[in-house]
Amino acid sequence: HRDLHSFPTRRSSDLLFREQPDLVTQKDRTGWGVLQWTLFLGWDDLMRWVMRNGVQKDGFEATVMSPIHVAASWSKGSSITFMHEAEVTLDVVGPQGWSPVHFAAYHGRQDCLEQLVARGCDAKRLDQSGRSALHLAAEQGQHDSVAYLLGKELDKDGQESKSGRTPLHLAAAAGHGAVVRTLLMNGANEAIPDKQGKTPIDLAEQSGNAGLVVAMKHFRSAMEA
Repeated sequence: HRDLHSFPTRRSSDLLFREQPDLVTQKDRTGWGVLQWTLFLGWDDLMRWVMRNGVQKDGFEATVMSPIHVAASWSKGSSITFMHEAEVTLDVVGPQGWSPVHFAAYHGRQDCLEQLVARGCDAKRLDQSGRSALHLAAEQGQHDSVAYLLGKELDKDGQESKSGRTPLHLAAAAGHGAVVRTLLMNGANEAIPDKQGKTPIDLAEQSGNAGLVVAMKHFRSAMEA
């Protein structure tokens, strides 16, 4: 059994697969197969070749990132289109209960995110911790993804099941000022406490982000006025 991690280049991998097509069905220790690795590495021509030659496209265990999850995280919208046309199931749940929309939002893959939603993936799905894609995008400071998801009517004040934190809590704690501003301008409630009684302003202050604290307090004062 060859370790798929050992393939050094796209050209040598291409030749190897064509000479030994049975390798298309093999997986590495993590459960990733050839399709996941070609998507991760951005080898689109080889990805298309293996998909036409018997590679597993669906039916992975929920503990393994399936090809569509890898595409959503590290590939391009064109890969999503190709997989859709190849009848790959798009809206599947993987590790942590994340859907492809979760992965795309977390990594800020805007073209993939828009493709997935356009292809019918549920943008409002919650993961095992009660997090939506909006929570993940806000925490990672993915401003374009946050703005896009707000336009899809996700719950801007949805609270994680364990911590009770909203997307605004997560953005404020991480110091993502542009995301905080966009959430507030779209009606996010900055007064909601998490399960420790902390508001988003409290978390920004706790993180030592004085400028963001001032900005949030000014916004609150303006709204109250």
